[in-house]
Amino acid sequence: MDDDGLMVGGELVLHGFVGDDFMDEGFTPKGVIRALAEARGDITVRLNSGGGFATDGAAIHSALKAYSGKVTMLIEGVAASAASLIAMAGDEIVMAQGAMLMIHDPSGLTMGPADAHRRTAGTLDKLAANYADVYASRSGQSPEDVRALMLAETWMTAEEAVQMGFADRKDGEAEDAAVAAFDFTIYAKAPSELRMVSEEKGWRFASARPRAAAPSTQEVIMTQKNPAAAPEKAVETPETPKQEAPQMRTETKPDPVAERRKAVLDFAGDKLTARQVEDIVMAAADPAEAKMKAADTVIEAQMKDAGPETKERAKITSDEGERNVDAMIGALGHTMFGSKLEGKAAEYRGLTMKSLAIELSDKRGFGFTDMERVKQGMMNRGVLMAGAAHSVSDFSYITAELMNRQLRAAYESRPGTWSQISRQRTATDFRQLYSVQAGVDTEMKKVLEDGEYQSTVLSDAGESFRVERYGRKVLLTFEAVINDDLGAFSRLPQDFARGALNLESKIAWGIINANANLSDGTALFATAAGRKNLASSGGAISATTVAAARKAMWEQRPLGAKAAGDDFISAVPDLLYVPPALEINALQFTAATTPETDGNTNPFKGTLSPMVEPRLGAAVTGGSDTAWYLFDSGLPVLEHAFLQGYEAPMVETIDRMDPDGVTMIARHIFGAGAVEFRGAYKNAGA
Repeated sequence: MDDDGLMVGGELVLHGFVGDDFMDEGFTPKGVIRALAEARGDITVRLNSGGGFATDGAAIHSALKAYSGKVTMLIEGVAASAASLIAMAGDEIVMAQGAMLMIHDPSGLTMGPADAHRRTAGTLDKLAANYADVYASRSGQSPEDVRALMLAETWMTAEEAVQMGFADRKDGEAEDAAVAAFDFTIYAKAPSELRMVSEEKGWRFASARPRAAAPSTQEVIMTQKNPAAAPEKAVETPETPKQEAPQMRTETKPDPVAERRKAVLDFAGDKLTARQVEDIVMAAADPAEAKMKAADTVIEAQMKDAGPETKERAKITSDEGERNVDAMIGALGHTMFGSKLEGKAAEYRGLTMKSLAIELSDKRGFGFTDMERVKQGMMNRGVLMAGAAHSVSDFSYITAELMNRQLRAAYESRPGTWSQISRQRTATDFRQLYSVQAGVDTEMKKVLEDGEYQSTVLSDAGESFRVERYGRKVLLTFEAVINDDLGAFSRLPQDFARGALNLESKIAWGIINANANLSDGTALFATAAGRKNLASSGGAISATTVAAARKAMWEQRPLGAKAAGDDFISAVPDLLYVPPALEINALQFTAATTPETDGNTNPFKGTLSPMVEPRLGAAVTGGSDTAWYLFDSGLPVLEHAFLQGYEAPMVETIDRMDPDGVTMIARHIFGAGAVEFRGAYKNAGA
């Protein structure tokens, strides 16, 4: 059949038989999926169908539920059997004046050995249970109550459907729609007017001329009495007077694997790979289940290919959407972190993780629990920002944005002590960064009598390091959102910030403690000629030992200068770094006091700022409780770098295909290295 013309004037028109062509009317899952793939924004579905094949109805229901826009379902005439399940896919279900809705149990017929009948019975049980779950979820009734309605073949008027929760409202003045072509005589309790129309029009499945190739075997049609089954589903049988035949008949193939494979290929065609087809064939118990699995796989692939297509609910503009996002972030930040509530954020006062998810859900009307709304709200995209650039759900985007704002604030509030002895650079990639120092003997020489200038040689030395990627992953679970467990989540920004700061300090002070060789083959701190930034013998902090350290730093020479010349770099020590064990000594040495005699004067008071760093102590590898350091903040001993665009730790979210939660990855890209020994001095202490 050709059902490519289902979209009419921007509306999806589903009239006729579900899953086949009967009297020139009908539609299939394949046609609906193609139509939805081309649709954009919110859509209206005009439904008028007496029913059809149960598995096709389930496949179409799944396709409509997966659609990214709002679906308004308008039941124009009748939605019976499989069509009633399709109707439940609407975000809003509207019954036209005079329209009817019918739900009942699926039934079927097999011919063959006992195991064939058992397989069909199992399939019918699964279908009935699946349909009941959908009806119960939409109506708010229990699955047991809905099963009773199904077993009784319940027909509902527009008013009754609204009262029972199967529809949201009635369109009171809608024009009567033409009755959809269908053999309504197969239903035990069909209204007399529908049965009469079928008789007058000659709508009988037995007399319908098949228009499509025979479908797969063991198909199930949602009807109750039909001597000849459905179009192209029937096989020749002798007429038995006064005997009701079951709704449909099936053939039993000698190869059940071939049956399942044919069911998948008939539905999906070339939309699945050979591997996908075989996986479905092996996982399914029968052709009906294989067809349903194929539908799920095709729909999932098409939704993924559609990318971050977003809803256009209420035609939200980008500017308005951004304001709403900022307002929700502000309100959630106020609830979780006590941040100031300003402007539009006040409209969302008291917003929590759970209420945010519900706000982002498009499950409206009766029959939806908070759990269902939270599940969908955590996965919806584009509810607030139509056409937004982000490729994750709105829930993930808002929580990640809030996390990043708090994370950056916490990170910047307390920089590491190492930052005062390091120069920042930017890395454009993960390759080595080189810090090259060029030097030359710049002592001015007298020009010779012949006017010749004496030459010198340019020297260079270089150190290198590179940035590395660090991170941790955490899952914000669905249960935590449902329970509004804000405690752990509210601590995450501070915990991640602390983790990033600890990482940086560990790397930076690890370089100082390791005292590894630089590119010239000499350790960062050494007594060797050309280095002389390590005390030859340890001593406690005192005017004498500090004076010796300052003298050594004052006398450091630039790269390329003569060892015996008078060219100095003039390093000025202004920072005194100590481990916690020497904190009181450092504070006493640098504190301003009035000595009793000039001989007790500490001339270095006011010239050094004391800094305490726990990673210099004996509690860490390479540390010492006696060693102390002088640094020149204007001649940093270290260089550090962040990857361009990642100058601070950052949280990113990864959407999961299931609603089990939101995966958050805290990432920090950082590196450091020693580049300049002249601005540092170490004394091992005593």
